[in-house]
Amino acid sequence: MVLICGEEALELLLHGEQRFRRLFKARAHMQSDVARSARSIKDFLRETCQIARDLELLSFPREALAALADFSSRLAGHQKRLSLEYPAVRDLLVEADALARAEGLDTVPARIIARAQELRDFRDNLIEEEFLEDYDKEIIKVPTTGSAVGRVNGLTVTGFGDYVFGLPHQIACTVGVGEGGIIDLEREAELGGPIHTKAMLILKSYLLGRFATDKPIVLAGSLYFEQSYANVEGDSASGAELAALLSALSQVPVDLSLAFTGAVNQSGAIMAVGSVTNKIEGFFSVCRRRGLTGSQGVLIPSDNVDDLMLKPEVVQAVRDKTFHIHPVRTIEEAMTRLTGRSTRSLMHRVDTRLAALAETARAYRN
Repeated sequence: MVLICGEEALELLLHGEQRFRRLFKARAHMQSDVARSARSIKDFLRETCQIARDLELLSFPREALAALADFSSRLAGHQKRLSLEYPAVRDLLVEADALARAEGLDTVPARIIARAQELRDFRDNLIEEEFLEDYDKEIIKVPTTGSAVGRVNGLTVTGFGDYVFGLPHQIACTVGVGEGGIIDLEREAELGGPIHTKAMLILKSYLLGRFATDKPIVLAGSLYFEQSYANVEGDSASGAELAALLSALSQVPVDLSLAFTGAVNQSGAIMAVGSVTNKIEGFFSVCRRRGLTGSQGVLIPSDNVDDLMLKPEVVQAVRDKTFHIHPVRTIEEAMTRLTGRSTRSLMHRVDTRLAALAETARAYRN
């Protein structure tokens, strides 16, 4: 830390500042990222090497340049895009150079690039660490083993300044006899935004389209984020909310070693969401601190696969099969993963329960 913030690093940061100001001003009108191709990678690395030369940094071998290209894709949030945020690239170059010089190296290897990224995250992630300590102490209760009825581990994303990180939150659902329908407790508490409210209405549309063709849907229930005290916005948890609802109706437990992120439409298709990389890494961090069991993982929309630019430790865990990423296209496919039950069996139980609730309500009215 001290070495990175020392006089030598400061001089490197300031060197050539006028050139960078002209460069960034000239690029202000350009798009923030480009498609990742052989040509765009070559252009990106050419500019990156020019920055290094202007700052009189150590040379970067091929492996380090490849790591810089991946860093750019992580900034862009997509495997097939390159970010043009050259200020962020320049800062990483300067810090990696300082680390390499501190070790007495003549070049900046790829491991030093990775180390510089880790140190940058370490300086920014104080709030994230405080949250993770609450998970460690089970002050925030999100089980990562076992199973439960009407409960699903959903994934949220939080930002402090430029630092964005994901965290798991348990979504709970209860159902019973009544005519109140599914109540969105976030909305009732004035914590839910309009997009989240729309997502809840879509869940009701899914139930009507799937189960109300031969009978009325008569039930009372509630859906909410446990231990959530801030505003909830967006539809990225609607897939997990529907999974909790289907579990509560069918009385089939959900595997809590899995977390689920994805929006759902009224036909049950799982649609892409934002910040999926951060959400996966957030659940992985909680699981790793407790000890990976080999069965833990995350369900994500299939459309988000190209957006994944995961940290090396997550990639290695997936390779070692100690952590898993399951792309899904429909809520039925997600429920099969979460419950281990076939779609036919699960939906039959839901249909039977809805019919029983309607009959009980009718009998009570009479």
